[in-house]
Amino acid sequence: MAGLENLTTDKKAALISGLTQAASLYLVYLALSLTDLWGVLPPAAQLITYGFLALAMTFCIMRGLMGRVRWPVRRSLKAIILSSMLLAIAGALAGPDSQRLLEIAVKPRGIFSYPAPEITLIVTPPDYSGHVEFSEVLMPGNTKASGLTPIPEGSKITVRATRMAFAPILIAGKRPLYFQASADGGYEASFTLTDEISWQIRDGARKIGEWPIFMMEDRTPTITKADFQHIMTGAGLFSLNLDLSDDYGLDEVSVGVMAPGASDKALSDRTTLAISGVKVYSGHIYVSLGTSDYAGKAVDLVIEVTDQAGQKQTRIISGITLPEREFSNPLSRQIMEIRTAIKTQPDQRKKQARRLMALGLTPDDGQTPAIYYMALRTAYWRLTNAKGPDDINNTRKILWDLANRMDGGERGQFSDDMLALLASLKLSLYQNRDMKDVKKQLQEIDKKIIFFKRHNPMNDEYDIAELRALYSKILKHIFQKKFDQAIQLVSYLERGFIYHDRGLLSGQGYARFKIVSLARQQIDVLEKTQRQIMSFVFKSAVPLEVASLIVKKRDVSGSMAANLSNKFRNWVSIQKKLGTSVARLGEILAKGGIDTISLTSAARTLAHDTAQSMEAGDMGTAAANQSQIMTLLKSLRKRLDRENLYSPVKLIK
Repeated sequence: MAGLENLTTDKKAALISGLTQAASLYLVYLALSLTDLWGVLPPAAQLITYGFLALAMTFCIMRGLMGRVRWPVRRSLKAIILSSMLLAIAGALAGPDSQRLLEIAVKPRGIFSYPAPEITLIVTPPDYSGHVEFSEVLMPGNTKASGLTPIPEGSKITVRATRMAFAPILIAGKRPLYFQASADGGYEASFTLTDEISWQIRDGARKIGEWPIFMMEDRTPTITKADFQHIMTGAGLFSLNLDLSDDYGLDEVSVGVMAPGASDKALSDRTTLAISGVKVYSGHIYVSLGTSDYAGKAVDLVIEVTDQAGQKQTRIISGITLPEREFSNPLSRQIMEIRTAIKTQPDQRKKQARRLMALGLTPDDGQTPAIYYMALRTAYWRLTNAKGPDDINNTRKILWDLANRMDGGERGQFSDDMLALLASLKLSLYQNRDMKDVKKQLQEIDKKIIFFKRHNPMNDEYDIAELRALYSKILKHIFQKKFDQAIQLVSYLERGFIYHDRGLLSGQGYARFKIVSLARQQIDVLEKTQRQIMSFVFKSAVPLEVASLIVKKRDVSGSMAANLSNKFRNWVSIQKKLGTSVARLGEILAKGGIDTISLTSAARTLAHDTAQSMEAGDMGTAAANQSQIMTLLKSLRKRLDRENLYSPVKLIK
């Protein structure tokens, strides 16, 4: 009986050992599955492994039933303990993904079917691009052919995944992004497009699908024109005639100065202009850099244009003299001398502080306001107790404001404020803003002028009634969607506030300004047309000679001669019309009180002589006449430019 009992015990131990060994194998399989091995290998590899595992486990159990196990129970228990520890470590490393991996381990993809995920792409382009939001449903699969519609840079890309039990991972370029549960029961992730060329969705290590990104080309901003013009008013102003454009939109335009030939890293006095949120800007804008230490010196003017995608374009205007503020008041000139010396002679700042104190002690006629002495004392204490560059800069700013106030009273600051308001108004017109917004800006301008006249009752430069009539014209143009004409009116107002002359704001002054502005545009068209005619004549000179030989040898109706004759008739007609247009322009200018008859009559005569020379085949004379026409058009342009440089008093007279 004792032997039978021992045999029973051995069979139970063997069965336990076999079951324990089979469990150990399964735990090892689960631990390997938690490394996401089956996401890397194809489903067939997991199926084969799963089959071998089933055979091995069956073998261990059968050996236990037959009592032929090689490992004793104790060793089998050690194996299952080590397998459990291995599984626990793998589970800890897998983290939240362990549930998904265990499900795949228990239900291999080669045996069980899983629903195909549905991927929806939603693209939200940036506002400045002008494109609308769109969506696409993408089929899973690693196929590069299933690409996307071209996408603007800076777009927000939202990816939604449905029919999935667990959240996948989005790889945008090289950035991993995790999906979050959405309200519709699926998962959602998003990113902003920068420089990614592809994106993919992964279920762990398994790639569900990968798609390329076709990005729309974003050109850099274009600076077609950037001309500098000195405003001869002594206020330190200059004008920039700009022609800027960008396919998505201009975000920022700035101007700065640097020493001639210096690196752009040495740029100083950087000032942001009132140009943004538009795709095209063409016109004048007024800038004051009178506070710059380069004022009155030769500099390179740097214009930087940045579009809404962050791309930059730079234009350098070399060899200009930066306008400086001219002061007529002796006290203002002394204050400016001290301001300059504080920067150029840092070792003598105590001396400059004593000069400031002396200015505050100088006797006057009692008309100097008390704020003058308070500002001098403030500048003195800031300079003598300066603890850093900020205190020095604040001192110089106080002296600049004080010198301007002493020289021009409130008028200087008033003009600067008005130019800033008008620049903002002009930008609104370029942006095609609503009439309601423009009306608010005009009301703010009107309020500013009324306050100025109230504090300066002796000032008669601005007639409120005439100004309000111009405001009405601006609003009328906006109502009719004629924003270009409204912009011309604002440019006219800018000139009025720059030159401080009431006559420029009269009806006669505005009519003259409008005539000059339209004439300048007409000259641009005439010059362009004349260049085209000159180009055609130059290119056609040799073929005409060949054609004439053919006509002499053959009949007049030769094909080559006929083709050239048809083209020439067109260009001859254009040349005649150009002469007529120049003469009509002279008549319009004469009605506005601008005498250019001698120039326009000469240009008209030359244009008709040129047409006759072209008809006669005398290309040499035609080319010479066309060069003289271009010279006359340039002289006419200079004549109109002088009209814009005159003071308003001379313009009205």
